[in-house]
Amino acid sequence: MLARDWEHTELSGGHYERKTFLDVDLMELFNRGATFTECTLRGVQFRNASTRQEAVFLNCTFTRCKFFDATSTDCKMAGSMFDRCSYDLMEVVGVDLADAWSHSADLSGADLWGSDLSALDPLTVRLAGAVIEPDQAFVVASALGLKIR
Repeated sequence: MLARDWEHTELSGGHYERKTFLDVDLMELFNRGATFTECTLRGVQFRNASTRQEAVFLNCTFTRCKFFDATSTDCKMAGSMFDRCSYDLMEVVGVDLADAWSHSADLSGADLWGSDLSALDPLTVRLAGAVIEPDQAFVVASALGLKIR
């Protein structure tokens, strides 16, 4: 799928496997429950109220994607890789990021409340101003090698 403009579209319940999305604009797109398995997303823009609810991205690769003013709620992004993506004003609530690779990601200011941060490497990810809950703070502190008493 090359450079298709999907803005203002609803993408719900669809299934995509081993597809490539190149320079796709998902501005204001609503995605409820669509499944993406082993897909490649390059230069995709999730922006301006782009919303994902209960969507699944299994083992996908996101390269140079922009998540500006985007919301992901109760999604599964397990095993996915995020490379050189930007996350300005992104809200991520209850997202499963298990085994996700986000090396050098800048999640500064992101709302990560309720998301699985077990695969997050706080030494390589920028988190200044990110919002997390107390249980997540223990996960991040443990990943830093801190002892909690």
